[in-house]
Amino acid sequence: MGRVIWQSLKGANHDYTSAPLNRAVLLLAVPMVLEMVMESLFAVVDVFWVSRLGKEAIAVVGLTDSPRLAQTVKDAQAIAGGGRLVPIVADVRRDADCQRVAAETLKAFGAIHVLFNNAGLGIQVVENYSKKPRTMFWETHLDAWNAIVETNVNGVFLMARAVAPTMIAQKFGKIVNVSTNRHTMLRLGGSSYGGAKAFVETASRVW
Repeated sequence: MGRVIWQSLKGANHDYTSAPLNRAVLLLAVPMVLEMVMESLFAVVDVFWVSRLGKEAIAVVGLTDSPRLAQTVKDAQAIAGGGRLVPIVADVRRDADCQRVAAETLKAFGAIHVLFNNAGLGIQVVENYSKKPRTMFWETHLDAWNAIVETNVNGVFLMARAVAPTMIAQKFGKIVNVSTNRHTMLRLGGSSYGGAKAFVETASRVW
């Protein structure tokens, strides 16, 4: 068994369809456990480096100049103090807006250390159109599909694309992309949302 595990770690190809179930389960578990260990390690490293930034300023982006955005600014300033937070109204689905957010942030603070990509739409958007708790993918309204993909996929890409050159030039930067749990990703009727989050996770690994 030790030899088989070593071969799996090296990426050797074998046909285990006729092998005992317990061996197949063990071999499938090896890469999953390794992935979890590495992700935990990366998380610890990220926390360490981000913690070294200290109490830096933050740019908060909202789609509209709403009372919620104003309250967010007020709450953040109460914690960090005045002059440490800049509210920006922008649409992350538009490249020009994302470039503007990056430019205004850089102008205000002189650097961009962390991008927290958390703008997104949920499955509720699909249900609002279909009026059904579970909408099959062929029943999904195109407006709902496009809204989720443009925000949860394009928005993540466009914002990351806007700040990456600055982070590379300053030789430091962290991009945090918010995903979801596996159960929600595979929820029946949520192919647009789950697919978008699958993109976020894959892109985060590739980037």
